[in-house]
Amino acid sequence: MAEQLGFYPPKPDPAIRGPIGSAIADPILLAQRWLSALLSQHQYSNLVCALVVVGAADEGPFEPAAYWPNEKSATAEHIRNAAERAMTTRLQITLPTSSGFVWAQPLVLDGALYGVFVVEMAQKQFPIALREQFTIGEGWLYLPWLHGRTHASQNNVKRLELVMEQVMAIEDEPSADDAYQAMVTNAANRLDSDRVSLGFVKGDRVKLQALSATSDFQKRIDLVLLLESAMNEALEQGKPTEFNPANPPEPVLAATMQAHQQLCRDYGSVHVVAVPFTRSAKEAGVVLFEWAQAPTPDTVAMAQALVPVVGPIVLSRRHAERPFRQRFTDWCREEKNRLLGAQHGTRKLVYSCALIVVAFCVLATGDFRVSSNALLEGSVRRQIAAPYDGFVASAAYRAGQTVKKGEVLATLDDKELMLEAQRWLSQQDQYAKQAQDAQAQSDLPQIQIVMAQVEQAKAQRQLSESQLERTKIVAPFDGLLTLGDLSQSLGGAIKKGQVLFELAPLDGYRVVLDVDEADIAWLKVGQRGNLVVTAIPDEKFPFEVKLITPVAKVMDGLNYFRVEGTLLASEASLRPGMEGVAKVEIDERRLVWIWTHRAGVWLRLKLWSWFGI
Repeated sequence: MAEQLGFYPPKPDPAIRGPIGSAIADPILLAQRWLSALLSQHQYSNLVCALVVVGAADEGPFEPAAYWPNEKSATAEHIRNAAERAMTTRLQITLPTSSGFVWAQPLVLDGALYGVFVVEMAQKQFPIALREQFTIGEGWLYLPWLHGRTHASQNNVKRLELVMEQVMAIEDEPSADDAYQAMVTNAANRLDSDRVSLGFVKGDRVKLQALSATSDFQKRIDLVLLLESAMNEALEQGKPTEFNPANPPEPVLAATMQAHQQLCRDYGSVHVVAVPFTRSAKEAGVVLFEWAQAPTPDTVAMAQALVPVVGPIVLSRRHAERPFRQRFTDWCREEKNRLLGAQHGTRKLVYSCALIVVAFCVLATGDFRVSSNALLEGSVRRQIAAPYDGFVASAAYRAGQTVKKGEVLATLDDKELMLEAQRWLSQQDQYAKQAQDAQAQSDLPQIQIVMAQVEQAKAQRQLSESQLERTKIVAPFDGLLTLGDLSQSLGGAIKKGQVLFELAPLDGYRVVLDVDEADIAWLKVGQRGNLVVTAIPDEKFPFEVKLITPVAKVMDGLNYFRVEGTLLASEASLRPGMEGVAKVEIDERRLVWIWTHRAGVWLRLKLWSWFGI
């Protein structure tokens, strides 16, 4: 068998899809069109490759006639092995692979081997839809070798040709409505029928969906109602119905075909056949054939054989192109049946857990809190400025260090001040001697002038001495230096009033919150909350809202309001400048509201912006 399975390249054919009749004589072209039609039925996302090998019955040579996606992957060694085993044993073969499996189905008809069909899937379970489509269309591949059979076999060939043409006509149409119209029109042409009607079950009755030779039949209400009645008669009986006025059925059976009789009487039909078909318990339809001239028995038999094969394909197309509302409704109905049925225990458990979670979220309550970024500041920020113009002599502390009250933070150069004080002291002594000379001479005016000069020199000396005392920059209270580093400016000049240090106390802090404008309406003075800083994430620090400023600032394109609070308890590990997240407690609300109120605010604003409501 391995020698017969000669994997020769398939014959090139650019028009893989086309009329079935033109490909009957060429088994390779027929196989290519067959594979194209099969794979177009559904989107098989996990299909790795597919191969069709055909040849004369039991004789061969057996050649790869069609493959997907390319010859190299479809004729790999494991694919060849599966094909050879299936053809040798003439049994279905399933071989596991690393990602899925290889499935090989021999093409056997009346005990004769005509080839093999092989697919590789990247999944563990075989897709039911692919198996069904293969079973329906398998007979197509036998057509090239069935032409020389008896009259009965020739009729089977015609039926297969008709079925394949119908399948191709359905699949070639872009929409389901076009596929319905193509089906009835093609069937009417091939079976020489004057009118072919297609209807689907909606509720408990059949509704007309397509009518051959016309796409607009809604205005012909009488005909539509009569056709639907005839279809319902066939559906109620659950089997094909046939009425011929020249050869009427028994009275009891004729009584169940009143609409059939009226079609013949009012519209000139001499033969009416209605064939129901189903895809599932809730998906069914009916195809009704009418002839104005008596058809042959073979034609009637072909009509009755066509519908059970093509009908489910049409229903599959209709099912796949349902509108979203119908899909959702069907899904809900199926889920309800699964939940109320006897099986699907895992699904029921999942839904029960989901229901409990939803009920908890809807009924349970929790603390509604407003969150925002927060910054820790000292309750007081004391600035220490330069008392006069001068130069930096030394610096004992810098920003980030804690200091005690009275400790010297830095000193200014005092050489010039000492000289200045000494100069004014000498000047004062000189003026004092001049005052003594004026008193000795009893020169009263001169005494007054000199005494004024003495007082002036004394005041200047006292000013210089006072400035000498302020050359030492001392801490006014215990705290943390948040600004200032004169160690990098030793000997540098400073100006009077220049800020040298900023000092914050360690026993009083202020929490500053940047609250989004969407949440500011919830905050009120006196509300309490908790602060968690980045440096100490495991500890919460309670605070109370003390001030809500009415002025907003813009950050990252959003408006924020400054809210201030005070810590209710001091903590030695806290330092000014620490950042974190603060949550202000508002009240108790339902969890579902807490999680969704922001979305509700956004939606209300959009509705107002777009529609003014």
